[in-house]
Amino acid sequence: MRASLAESYGGRSHVDMLQILDLEQALATADTLVAAAERLDNGEGVSGPAATHYIAAAQEFQAAYAGGFASKRQYKALLDNPRLQVFDHPEALLTCNHDPLKALCDPNRGKPGTRPRRTPSQDRCHSSCANISRTDTHIERI
Repeated sequence: MRASLAESYGGRSHVDMLQILDLEQALATADTLVAAAERLDNGEGVSGPAATHYIAAAQEFQAAYAGGFASKRQYKALLDNPRLQVFDHPEALLTCNHDPLKALCDPNRGKPGTRPRRTPSQDRCHSSCANISRTDTHIERI
């Protein structure tokens, strides 16, 4: 699938839909990590089995991308960094600090010949997963 976008004054370029989806995923990840850093800076606590991962991801993102990111190489680096794969799950009131080897949401996890999922299956989230962390805001909402 391809998308055609208008550029400047009458020019057109072709963009691969997968590139747009990758960019959107990178922007969503960045938004989650910015919110995480703001919560931590405001003194909010984090609990759960992956709380240290959540804190480390927010700190690493803040150090590496403090001014934002703009280039294709930067957003690909964000998506490829396994330490920064943090997904806020508003319906479950938790944050998934996605480690594919621990993800209980992936029914094929650990089966030979299958690749682990790059992102969590948010419709299959398990409250006993080792990837979960909750902020004070999540706990208040619960």
